[in-house]
Amino acid sequence: MNATGWLWKNRRDILMIVVILIVAGGPRLTDLGTFLTADEKNWIGRSYEFIRAGKDWRFNDMLQTTHPGVTTLWISGAAVTLKMWLGEVPFSFRNIGY
Repeated sequence: MNATGWLWKNRRDILMIVVILIVAGGPRLTDLGTFLTADEKNWIGRSYEFIRAGKDWRFNDMLQTTHPGVTTLWISGAAVTLKMWLGEVPFSFRNIGY
């Protein structure tokens, strides 16, 4: 079976996946510069400390909260580190605006 035949056979599934991605991603990808939760500033600080502890081989210090949030910490920490590196701005809570 060629690719066109596979796409035609699975068109409903593909359409459903695309619709779900658009519906789920739409609200999350619009206006990325706004804060959505009251503790978002805390998560940015935790993410930065998480990445810094990993970079400095201080694995015990990578535990930032009592609840799971490792995916958030990795993604946010990488974004904060990239922003600092590209903008040549040191991390500070004063640099995080509301």
